Amino acid sequence: MGGMACAQQYAPALTDSLIASAMQEIFDPQNYTGGSKVYMELDSLTARLPAKFKGFKVEYLTGGEFREMLCWKSRKSATFCKLDVWVRGDTLDINISSRDMEILRVDFVKGVSRNVIVGVAVGCGGKIGYIPSYRYVYHPETQCWKAFTFQEMIEEKVRRRAINKE
Repeated sequence: MGGMACAQQYAPALTDSLIASAMQEIFDPQNYTGGSKVYMELDSLTARLPAKFKGFKVEYLTGGEFREMLCWKSRKSATFCKLDVWVRGDTLDINISSRDMEILRVDFVKGVSRNVIVGVAVGCGGKIGYIPSYRYVYHPETQCWKAFTFQEMIEEKVRRRAINKE
């Protein structure tokens, strides 16, 4: 079940707004090559998020609904995303993991899918360590949230490793 792990709770309207802004950045057609429709796991957190964004739409489904939808599509593979949010003090990390799923075999009995065999591929974060999909850090002096993209965090981590090796 996706959701929010909190050391400090922020108002749901604020976190929803930050998550929606991060999703706009992550799935924007200029950045994302997965198409104009994103399938995301439905849970208590995603139930509050918008489905229409600029340039793409999100369809929120349970795992079973996603599998059933794939059974009936002519193209029996798609990416299914999961959203998790971690809050630690002044930092809000947004993690969107994806699973590429493919229906390898399905039997239909009286119009109902049975004996469904699904192939699943899950990406790993690599060897560089933990990096969220998107991060917000609150700056009390300016009372603003500063956004950091995945790419910016990778570049910063590589830069710090290079400095430490010198």
